[in-house]
Amino acid sequence: MRKHWDHHASDTTQPTPEDNGSADVEAQVGVWVSTGVLIHAEIAMEIAAWWHAPRSEGFTPFSHKGTVTPELVPEIRSEIKWLAADSTEDSEAIRTNIRDLCALWAYVDGATPC
Repeated sequence: MRKHWDHHASDTTQPTPEDNGSADVEAQVGVWVSTGVLIHAEIAMEIAAWWHAPRSEGFTPFSHKGTVTPELVPEIRSEIKWLAADSTEDSEAIRTNIRDLCALWAYVDGATPC
């Protein structure tokens, strides 16, 4: 768990998770899907960590320090588009990944840089 991030989260996010593992991510994303309450910063940063790469100018800074860069939302949209077009993976895995990225996108829309 990072416990510090370089942005101000929305006032309406879910509580701090006990951990930021896959089960915690899926639990908070599930709540977001059913209620619209945004995921917690720790969960958002963990989802970004699953997608970061050395060349990433959006996912990587957000996953490490919670830094919201102008490249983050375009990178999220690009991954969603790529996943939606990929018919080689199991469809349940694709839906889960898209849902997680959409929860991250919703969170980022509510966050403001420090």
